[in-house]
Amino acid sequence: MLFGGVDTDYHCSIDKVILNYHAFVSGWGDPTFCFAPGADEDYSKEQAGNPGYNCGGFGCAYSAWVIDHCNIGQTNYCWER
Repeated sequence: MLFGGVDTDYHCSIDKVILNYHAFVSGWGDPTFCFAPGADEDYSKEQAGNPGYNCGGFGCAYSAWVIDHCNIGQTNYCWER
């Protein structure tokens, strides 16, 4: 979620004290990045012809909203540059 600006205006971390430039990422059917170290903050994956989060296939859409497919309690922290 952006609070104004664009995504490059922010740095993210899975640690609330140390900025590590990683984020937990929930993939549709792919829990790979639900666990530390997560994914690099500039990680992105898109699949042509399948826009949107629920594209119905393994690893075809990713979101930093982790409460839906990852473990509850994982938090992404972001700071404006």
